[in-house]
Amino acid sequence: MKFFLVAVLYAALASAAFVRIHPNGNNNKCVGVVPNVHQHLRGVTIQTCNSSNPDQQWNINCGATYVYGGIGSIKFGDNPSYCMTGGEGLTHTWTGGGNGNGISFQYCAQGDIGQSWWYTDDDRIAIEGKGFCLDLTNGDLTDGNMLQLWQCSTGNTNQIWTTTKV
Repeated sequence: MKFFLVAVLYAALASAAFVRIHPNGNNNKCVGVVPNVHQHLRGVTIQTCNSSNPDQQWNINCGATYVYGGIGSIKFGDNPSYCMTGGEGLTHTWTGGGNGNGISFQYCAQGDIGQSWWYTDDDRIAIEGKGFCLDLTNGDLTDGNMLQLWQCSTGNTNQIWTTTKV
């Protein structure tokens, strides 16, 4: 099963098409921005998937220097000027990471450490080199639950993410 999930993610990444990001293989739930609010510093939440909702579409960009599994930036599909950001963001130094810090929708900034994501070999999405992962807060799948950063932990199902093509 793990090979299948990695293969699906790799296929989605290789195509550069929009994808939906799902918690722990649950294709009924999606990662999205706060609905209908496309402004800087908006939160990133869990939502019931809706095939016509552009707020749930992401463009995962692999940089040329990343090996298989690398992500780079995760851009908002409806407006690629915005990126998924962990910690404070908009800084080239790591000052904002830590357990419970929110995930937000911010202007993309080249070199922003909070926008440098890595897809691990065990299906986690991590801030590159910092030990913090995209985390489903309290494992709660309720619509509107804000996502957070949390110390990466093997086997933590709140940190397992899969994708499907839009």
